[in-house]
Amino acid sequence: MKASSLSILVKILGQNKWFYLFSSALFILVIFLRTLEPKVFQWLTDELVNLGKSPQSIDKIVDRIPMMEFLLRNFNPFVSILVYFSVLYILITFTRSVVVFSAHTINAYSTENALSRLRNRLFSHLQGISMHHYVHHSKGEIIQRSTNDLEVVKNFIQNNIVEIIRISFMVIFSVSIMIRINLLVTLVSLCLMPFVVFLSFRFYKKEKKIWEKHESESDLLNNIIQENIQGIRTIKANAKEQMAINAFEHQNQRRLDAGIKHIELHCIYWPAMNFLVFLQIVISNLFGVYMTSLGYLTIGELLGVGIIVNMMLWPLRQVSSVLTNLSMAMVALQRIDELLTLPSEEDFDFNCKAPLKGEIEFRNVSFQYPGQKKFALKNVSFHINAGEKIAIIGPTGSGKSTIGKLLLRLYEPNEGTILIDNRDIRTYSKAYLRQHVGIALQNSIMFSATIKENLGAVNPSADNSMLYTAMEKASIAGLLEQSEKGLHKMIGEKGINLSGGQKQRLALSRLLLKKTDLFILDDVTSYIDEQNEQAILKSLKTHMADCTCIIISHKLSSILFAEKIIVLNQGLVQQVGNRDILVNTDGYYNIIYNLQTEGKVPLKEFI
Repeated sequence: MKASSLSILVKILGQNKWFYLFSSALFILVIFLRTLEPKVFQWLTDELVNLGKSPQSIDKIVDRIPMMEFLLRNFNPFVSILVYFSVLYILITFTRSVVVFSAHTINAYSTENALSRLRNRLFSHLQGISMHHYVHHSKGEIIQRSTNDLEVVKNFIQNNIVEIIRISFMVIFSVSIMIRINLLVTLVSLCLMPFVVFLSFRFYKKEKKIWEKHESESDLLNNIIQENIQGIRTIKANAKEQMAINAFEHQNQRRLDAGIKHIELHCIYWPAMNFLVFLQIVISNLFGVYMTSLGYLTIGELLGVGIIVNMMLWPLRQVSSVLTNLSMAMVALQRIDELLTLPSEEDFDFNCKAPLKGEIEFRNVSFQYPGQKKFALKNVSFHINAGEKIAIIGPTGSGKSTIGKLLLRLYEPNEGTILIDNRDIRTYSKAYLRQHVGIALQNSIMFSATIKENLGAVNPSADNSMLYTAMEKASIAGLLEQSEKGLHKMIGEKGINLSGGQKQRLALSRLLLKKTDLFILDDVTSYIDEQNEQAILKSLKTHMADCTCIIISHKLSSILFAEKIIVLNQGLVQQVGNRDILVNTDGYYNIIYNLQTEGKVPLKEFI
C-alpha cells in the first residue's frame, strides 16, 4: 500500500472519525456477542449431560446459576435448562441484530458523506489544474477515475473495513475463549493459520498487479466509447462503423484478457484456501474428540470448540476476498491520488481590481506548448491601444489562437512579457482576468441545459429581455420560434441538435452578455453564411464601439471592421498594418486577399 493511497484513506475516514469509531465499537460488540453463542451451547450441553448423570446435581447448577433456582425447583429440570438457555440465546441474538443494524446504518451514512466530499474535492481540483494536464490524461480515463474508482473505494470502506474488524476481533475473541478451554487444543486448531495468512498475502500482491493492468485497459476502452459517441456523426458520414467496431473489439479483448488473468488467479487461490480451511477443521475436530476421550474436554467443550473453530475459520477464509477488494481499492486510491496530486494552476492575487481598459502589449513573447519541440510563438511583439480593433490572421498553426490563450493565462509564456493596461499580466489573478476578458471560440461548447441556462452562465443576473437582445444581435433569435419552450428549450449534449453556425451564434450571444471591455473573437463566424455574418459583424461593431477587440480569423470577411491587422506565420509576426497597406504589399495578406476575391466583387469597407 503506497503512502499516498493510505493517506487518502485516512483522510476519508478522518472526516467522520467519531462516527466510524462508534460504529467500529458496535461491530466489536457484535463480534463479542457472536462468540458468546457457542458458549451458550457449551453450557447447555454440559448442564444437560451433568443432570442426566446425576439428578441430584440440581444444587450444583443452582450454585453456578442462581437465577435458575426457581425454574429448577418448580418445573422439570431438563425443560427448565432448555428454556433458560433458549431465552439467553434469543436475547443475545436479538441484541446482536439491533447492534448490527445500528452499526451498518452509521457506517453507511458516514461512508456516503465521506465519499461525497471526496467526489466534490476531486471535481473541484480538476477545475483548477493546468490545461496541459488534460493532454496527458484522456477524458475517458478521468471519468473512469472520478466515477468507477470512487465506487470501488466506497465499497471497500463500507463493507470491507467492517469485514477487517470482524475477522480481527473474531479471531481475538475466539482464541481467547479457546485458550480458557484448553491451550493445546487451541494451538492444534490454529496450526494451519500461518499457511492461510501467507497464501492470502501472496494472492494480494498478484491481485493488485493484475488489477492495475485491468483498470488501465478499462480506461482505454472507456476512452474509445467516449470518442466514438462524440464523433458518431463523422463515423457515420464516412461509413466507418466497422472500423470503430474493430477498434472497440480489439481493446475489449485486451480488457477481457486482463479479466481472464484475474479469474485464473482466483481459480488457483480459492480451491487452495478451501482445502486448508477444511483440513484445519478436520484436524481440529479429530484432535478435539481425542482429547475428549482422554477426559481433557467435556462434551460441551468439544461442541463449543467445534463451533468456535468453524466460526473463526470461515471468516479467515474471507481474508482473500477482503484482500481482493483491498487491492482493488488501493489501485483506485492510487489512481485518484494521481489526479489529486496534479499541481493546480499557480495564481497570486496582487489585489489588482481596477477595470480593464484594454491596452495590450506583447514584448518579445515566445511560447512553447508542453511536450512540443516547436515554438508556437517566437519573439512576438505588438501593441494594441485601448478601444482598438485588431485582427490576427495567418495560416493554420501560425500561433493565432495561442495569443488568446496567453491573454487568459491558460498558459504562461516561456520568454518575454505581456502587459495589460501597462501592468504585467502576471500581476492580475487568473480568475480576475478570465472574469473580465470575453472570449468566443470557433468550437464553443454548449452544455446539456436550456438556452437560457447556456447564455446566462456568464451573467446570471441577465433577464429574458437581455437574453433576447443578445440573440438578436447574433442573428439567432429565430431559434426561439422553432420551439414552444423558447428560452427553456433544451440543448443536447455539446449542442448536438444544433448546426455549427447556430452553436457559433449562441456562443456570440453568450459573449455579448458578458460585462467587459476586452473581447477576443477566435474564428467565431467560420460556420456562418456571409449574409448572417455581415449582420452579426455590424451588431458587434456597435456593441464593441468603445471596447478593445481582437479578431482571430482566416476569413477576410470576418475582419472588415479591424483597424489594424497582424499577420502571423510559423509563430513570427510577419506583417503589421491596415488593409490598404497590406493589400498592396507582397505577403500573406495580399495572397489571401487575391484568393478570396478572385472572380468576386472585392471586399467592401465595413459599414
